[in-house]
Amino acid sequence: MQWFRDLQIGRKLGLAFTAITLLALILGLFAMYELRNSQALVRNITTESMPA
Repeated sequence: MQWFRDLQIGRKLGLAFTAITLLALILGLFAMYELRNSQALVRNITTESMPA
């Protein structure tokens, strides 16, 4: 990790910002995927499982 220590502070901050942004993007996409699955399950329960 010597290459990381030799980086200027601006580049370190840029790498950290990029890493945080990518993690937030991945987490947001995962949350959207899970919410879409939950919505489909709830819709299925309310339309097929509940007696009318």
